[in-house]
Amino acid sequence: MLCGVNRLSLERISARCILSRHLSSAQTKAALKPFYFAVHPDLFGQYPMQRSINEDSLKRLNSYLEDLQKKNPVNPTHLMFYLKNDTATPPLEEGLDLFKTVRVSLFSRDVQFTISHILKTCGMLEDLVTLHQNSEKPKVSVALPYDAPHHWLNVYKQFSDRQSPVDLAQLQRNSRLSLRDFLDKNIQDARRKQESSKSVIEESKLLSDKICKELRLNKLESISGWSHASYHGSLKNFWNLCMSKKSELQNLKGHTIIFTDWTGVDPLGRVMLNTQDVPEFWLSNLTSLEDYDVLVDQVPMWERKLSSLLGDMNIKYDEDSPSVSVVEYLNYLYRVVSLLKKGLLGADASTTIQPGEFKECTARIL
Repeated sequence: MLCGVNRLSLERISARCILSRHLSSAQTKAALKPFYFAVHPDLFGQYPMQRSINEDSLKRLNSYLEDLQKKNPVNPTHLMFYLKNDTATPPLEEGLDLFKTVRVSLFSRDVQFTISHILKTCGMLEDLVTLHQNSEKPKVSVALPYDAPHHWLNVYKQFSDRQSPVDLAQLQRNSRLSLRDFLDKNIQDARRKQESSKSVIEESKLLSDKICKELRLNKLESISGWSHASYHGSLKNFWNLCMSKKSELQNLKGHTIIFTDWTGVDPLGRVMLNTQDVPEFWLSNLTSLEDYDVLVDQVPMWERKLSSLLGDMNIKYDEDSPSVSVVEYLNYLYRVVSLLKKGLLGADASTTIQPGEFKECTARIL
C-alpha cells in the first residue's frame, strides 16, 4: 500500500514537472504577451538609451527561453528593462522619472516558473498563465482579451504611445508647449538641482580617489541611471567594506570597478557592482575574483577561434553596449563557434570562407 501511494505521488509530481517545463514556443510567447507589449523597443523611439537596453535584454531573454525549450544548458542571466511609469506626468522633475527600472534574474530551468517570475517582477497579473492538465496531454490556457478585458489589452494601452481618437482630439484641443515655455518653467528648478548636487559630486570624486589609492585600483566609476546621491551612497558602503575587509580585497589591485545594475565581471575584466546589492554580496563575488580572471583570460582565445572561422575578421566586444557577464559572453562565443564549425566545416557545408578574406572587417559583439 505504501509503495502504491509513493508511486502515485511520484506520477503526479512527474506530470506536474512535465506540465510546467514543456511549453511550446508559441505558448510561451502568448503567456508573455503583456510583458512584450510593455517593454517593446518601438515604444521607446524617442529614448535611444532605454530602447537599446530593452532591445538587448529582449534578445538575451529570447535566447534564454529558446535554450530552455531545447533543453540546452543555461547560465544565470541578469536582465534590465525600462517600463514607462504611468504615474509620471509632465513636467517631470527628473528625466528618468518617466521610466521604471525592472531587473529580472533568470536562474530556473522551469519554463512556467520563469514566465511567472518575469510577470511578477514587472508587477503584472499573476493569473495570465493558467496551466490545465487533462488525461491526454498538458496544455496552456492564456487569458483572452474578451474573457478578461483587464489583462494584456489594458497593459498594452497603459504602456503604448499610440493614442485613441479621443486622446488625439483632446491633445489637439490643448495648446502645444513650446521650447521657450518649457525652459521658462523649468530653468530655475534645474539650476537649483545643479547647485545642490555640486557638493555631492565633489565628495564622490574625493572618496573615489581615496578608494583607488587604498586598493590601488585602475579606475572606479559609475554607469547607471541612478542619481549622484545614490552613487555617493554606494561609494561610502564600499569604503566601509574596504576598511573592515581590506585584507580580502587585495586581489582588486589593478582592476576597474564600475557601479552599475548588476554584480559580476564583464568580458573586459571590469568588476561590476550592483548599487542595490548589500556589501556582503559584493564581498562574496570579490573573493572569487581569481576564478573570474581565469575566464577573462579565455576570452581572446575564443575570439581568435571565431575570427579564424570568419576569414580572420576582427572580433571585438563592444564595451559601450549593455553589459553582459564574462560567463554569458564565453557561452555565446562557444555556441557561435560550434554552429559555424558545423555549417562551414561539416560534410554538408555549401559555403567556404578563405583565410584572410575578411581581415579588413570588424565585428563588434553586443
